[in-house]
Amino acid sequence: MTKHRITLQDIADEVGKSRMTVSLALRDSPKTSKSTRALIQSAAERMGYRSDPEIVKLMDHLRAHRTRQIQYTLAYLNHHHDKNIRATLKDVDSFFLEAKKQAWQLGYQLEEFWTQEPELSAKRLSQILFSRGIKGVIIGPTTLDTQELKLDWPLFSSIALGYSLLKPDLHRVLSNRYENTLLALDRLRANGYERIGCAISSDLDHLIHKSYTAAILTYNLELPPKKQAQLFRPKKWDKTNFMKWFRKEKPDVIFGSPDCVAWLERESIQIPESVAFAMELDHTWPVDFSGTRSNLAQLGKVAVNFLVDQINRGETGIPEQPIAVYVKGEWHAGTTAPLISGKKSSARGR
Repeated sequence: MTKHRITLQDIADEVGKSRMTVSLALRDSPKTSKSTRALIQSAAERMGYRSDPEIVKLMDHLRAHRTRQIQYTLAYLNHHHDKNIRATLKDVDSFFLEAKKQAWQLGYQLEEFWTQEPELSAKRLSQILFSRGIKGVIIGPTTLDTQELKLDWPLFSSIALGYSLLKPDLHRVLSNRYENTLLALDRLRANGYERIGCAISSDLDHLIHKSYTAAILTYNLELPPKKQAQLFRPKKWDKTNFMKWFRKEKPDVIFGSPDCVAWLERESIQIPESVAFAMELDHTWPVDFSGTRSNLAQLGKVAVNFLVDQINRGETGIPEQPIAVYVKGEWHAGTTAPLISGKKSSARGR
């Protein structure tokens, strides 16, 4: 005898609610009360309800088809103090353009809003977005003075780029700094560098949840003390402390921040003639620096997919359990950490 498959209608009859209410509750929609969601979800589990993946697939297809006919809008919130940050940071522009392209593929358009417009309050911005029928927002990189964003969050699905937005704690898409750092150390070692120095401010490392420190310590576990990467992570991040560390450790290559480049130049220390250098390549430089490059184009695509999935499930507001989606970067050879003459590259495939 074939066992009867539990349907939404069966659950609706059991709890005395409409089929639509059951559907919304099983998708955790805020359009139903917490008590109603708990009642329906408990009944569904007790009755052995399981969603049909083929029906879910069909509904996703129908939603995508519908949205291509009815063009909805997603918001990209530029929460940086610089209104033209996309013109300054090429990778941020790549993120936006790929997100816009992916949004179009799913039947949406992506429109940028600068949150720092004069006299634009959080309440007013929320009203503008809501009146435009915008259900989803992507928050771009922020600065130290814009690390909090106030909106009427229950109105919107959301996802943030990176860790720079501190409040509220939202779902995020991020470049995998931990894997990127391990990749850089592998490549530098493969290029023949024996004394690798890593320089990062404690503030930045803290902001990215100590990803740099974790990667360097992990890397050093596989090496004897004389070949371990030397970490410079001072409480006071300045030229004096950096140069003391540099002259003491005498690294032949540094994986560090742009500040270090400026400090070395002031001391007339040439890159790469006197010391090789690599960094996280999130800016456009006149010099073709070696380093890791975040795949922000892929992050843009992932962000839109994640956001639209939230919208389709009716998930809005500040999440109780924020999800972080990581995307690995890639190595850019550049010219500032070249293969040492006579050495044969032997990079491990991270």
